[in-house]
Amino acid sequence: MLKYYVILFFFAFQISNSQSLFEEYKDFYNISGGKKSVDLEHLKKWGFKDVLEYNKKAFQPYKDSTLILSKIKFASISFKDSLNLEQAFEDLKLLPNLEYLQLKNIFFLEESISNITFPENIKELKNLKTLDFYGTFDWDFNGVFNTISALPKLKNLMLRSGNKNILLYENIAKLSNLEGLLVTGRYGPKFPKNMDPFNKLTSLIISADEYPNGYEELKKITLLNKIENLSLIYIPITDSLSNVFKEFRGLRKISISGKMIHASTILKNIGKNNNITELYLANNELVRIPMTIKYFPKLEVLESINNDLSHRLPTVFYRLENIKSIVIEGSTLTKIDSRLTDLKSLQYLKLDHNDINSFPSKIGALRKLEILELHHNKIKELPEDIGTLNNLKEVNISDNILYELPKSISKLEKLHKLYISNNFLTLLPTNFGDLKNVQILNLENNNLISLPESFGDLTNLENLNLLGNNLEGLPDSFKNLKKLKKLTIEDKLMPVFDKKSDD
Repeated sequence: MLKYYVILFFFAFQISNSQSLFEEYKDFYNISGGKKSVDLEHLKKWGFKDVLEYNKKAFQPYKDSTLILSKIKFASISFKDSLNLEQAFEDLKLLPNLEYLQLKNIFFLEESISNITFPENIKELKNLKTLDFYGTFDWDFNGVFNTISALPKLKNLMLRSGNKNILLYENIAKLSNLEGLLVTGRYGPKFPKNMDPFNKLTSLIISADEYPNGYEELKKITLLNKIENLSLIYIPITDSLSNVFKEFRGLRKISISGKMIHASTILKNIGKNNNITELYLANNELVRIPMTIKYFPKLEVLESINNDLSHRLPTVFYRLENIKSIVIEGSTLTKIDSRLTDLKSLQYLKLDHNDINSFPSKIGALRKLEILELHHNKIKELPEDIGTLNNLKEVNISDNILYELPKSISKLEKLHKLYISNNFLTLLPTNFGDLKNVQILNLENNNLISLPESFGDLTNLENLNLLGNNLEGLPDSFKNLKKLKKLTIEDKLMPVFDKKSDD
């Protein structure tokens, strides 16, 4: 009998694999998600992508388990009064591939860890690339910087202590191999007058509620020739601060998550003097994409999250001929122009949680498109030529107002994932089974009354959700779904499914 599992909830997240601090470790400070701190048993069971939460007692049984310890790349130490930090570092020496270490003061009070000193033996974590100080520490950071300067592979430093003067310690100059720097606090950080020690810096991330002398401080950064990636989180970009963007020359990726006053001028200042390839905008109170987006001719990635972009995108937007990825999420867009097909380099299109009720009737020219996400809109029909998108691998059109699917959708030979939940479908195309490479299919909460006999031709299907429909039975061909591992259906259909599985 075919094994199956009834799944009620399914959550997924992606882990970034990029190489710079700007992206590689964003999961560690991105509050919307990312890596979790878990124990060793969890890592063994679910894989080693999350962060090991160090616990001396739980660690001891694995001291001789070379294979397991070699798989751990990320670790975190939470500070408690009983913590022996020197012993913790001794234990972590047994992790030969440890790349990321977070030191976390969960109390955020200096006196709570006044008895914990910063030990010299951190130097023995030879493969450590990123060191993350999270919280308030009662340490002489001049001494700390001197100690960690002996780490041979250290390239990323994260300082989340709230001390705006932390970069003014003399020994910060000894960390001359830093490529990525993240600093957070109520106020933006002050940088030293001599920026030579930061000459290898390529990525800078600053998170602050206020930056009183932001122009003067960021201007120092413009002297660094290798800076390519800049992220400013929560900082309001005022007219005064926006002028600093005129001084940058080598930026490639920029992320702004905060109110932008006079966004048109800001984007002009950014785009005119830099070859920006990636632009990330979030919570900027934008009501439209400014016309000055034309100053980004080399743009390949554009993301706008939680901006109130209204109605439609400007004409110049559709002239970004090099763009490969577009994400516009949480706006009030209602119409996507037919000129969308002019963006022939597009590979990833995500326009979710908008009010889109008008989508181009033809999108066949987007030959390179691999992922299409249009969920949580008001779309009533899909383009009939969607089946000509030969490279399409994933489609999410859940939470719309679809009553039927175009027949051509069955021609998507490379499609692996299809999400169509929370629509109004009553029937599927008779040739739906031609989607032979689909592995995940979610048809939850539609009005399906039956499935076509060709449904059994979905022989690579592994995860299927049919809950919340009007199905009274399953086609005889259902027994051919030999690879099915996860199934969500109504209780009344379970006996039917069991019988067909036994046949």
